[in-house]
Amino acid sequence: MRNLVPMLAVLLPMAQVSVAADLPPVRTDLPIAARFTVADQPDWMVAGFGQMWLASYEPGGLHRIDPRTNRITGTVATGGQSCHRITTGLGRVWVVDCKAGVLMGVDPVTLAIDRRFPLPLDPEREGSLAVGAGSVWVTIRADDGSAAVARVDPVGGAILARIALPAGASSVVFGFGSVWVSSTDAGVVSRIDPKTNRVLSTIAAGARPRFMAVGRDAIWVMHLKNNAVSRLDPRTNAEVASVVTGAPLTGGGDIAVGEGGVWLPVSGRPLTRLDERTGQVVQSFSGGRGTGATAVAFGSVWIADYKAGEVWRVNVRALGR
Repeated sequence: MRNLVPMLAVLLPMAQVSVAADLPPVRTDLPIAARFTVADQPDWMVAGFGQMWLASYEPGGLHRIDPRTNRITGTVATGGQSCHRITTGLGRVWVVDCKAGVLMGVDPVTLAIDRRFPLPLDPEREGSLAVGAGSVWVTIRADDGSAAVARVDPVGGAILARIALPAGASSVVFGFGSVWVSSTDAGVVSRIDPKTNRVLSTIAAGARPRFMAVGRDAIWVMHLKNNAVSRLDPRTNAEVASVVTGAPLTGGGDIAVGEGGVWLPVSGRPLTRLDERTGQVVQSFSGGRGTGATAVAFGSVWIADYKAGEVWRVNVRALGR
């Protein structure tokens, strides 16, 4: 069933709260516990089914990594261009080919691609996929060229709902019982109720919000303009803090939350660490040539350097405080 749902949004004023403590010095001694080579521009990462999963950007491929041995135990070619952050859930690893406009589900045991769903993806815009409320959520171009998020049936691939969104809709996460979508061009994050497929709130979220991560009590949003991240309170649907990170996020990057930290990689600055509780920047490291994707799992921060063709594993304990 295709259902274009009108957007019922309340735009809340952006909070003027900022965390402006002195930034720590940039260090060069990032304690990399394991480093291994991956062909074809290693990029997006996610944990799931007891494994780490890594998508190559172009040509697209999906690699399964055993966190006990730090070895790749299987690879499947997904083709085209993997322009969205991958995700896991509903028994599959989900990845896209933005050039062909296909959402794929990969069996985590056999690595067979047994789900192929055509979608009107935007090949010019990076984003992320999300799984929640029994569906896969991905941003698409609506029939008239405007932005929307599609709710996709994970078995048959039917678009169960098309929910209209502000310009530049790109990244999707699922948390606190809701779907959250950043709209980079409009500078907002939309919160969607999966029970009704309606937008509950549209939150002003800083300058050019893009990638997001779900924390213990907040949604964290990375900006592409002012080298900052926003902290959104799901209880009030408002931005409650904006943190200047010192990391050059205007060049892209990624964001992840876990192990008590908010983690940001960007090219030449592979890791900036914020305290999840206070929002303060506590560590920042330089290095790498094309670091720009990350995941936190198995007691480690995983960082991909697409230019060097490498994946790094950093033990959180080795970072200290």
